[in-house]
Amino acid sequence: MKLEYWFQNNNLMINIEKTIAMSYRTTQNKFLMRPKISYKNTDISYKLNTKILGIYIAENLKWTTHINTLRLQFCKMRYIIKSVEELLRSGLKRCLHQSKFELLVRNGMIFS
Repeated sequence: MKLEYWFQNNNLMINIEKTIAMSYRTTQNKFLMRPKISYKNTDISYKLNTKILGIYIAENLKWTTHINTLRLQFCKMRYIIKSVEELLRSGLKRCLHQSKFELLVRNGMIFS
């Protein structure tokens, strides 16, 4: 009830279907607290990690999920480039490499 009141009082609306809860902890903290959270009689589920503005945040505050996602994207990009490599001149290959890398950087996937 407090959550509903706070959102209403601040003129905010949430999409309950996209809303999740996370409980952050360090490796030293062995006790994970997950109080029950509900909004308009709907329980909000907890997740171990989520994507926020292109960066994966994990409840243990480690970068493993984000790094694995980046690695997978680079592997896909490399496979595509390798597949068409023989059809491209070296300058065009370099341009393709740089453009895909810069796209990932601009989308906040790296160094954000």
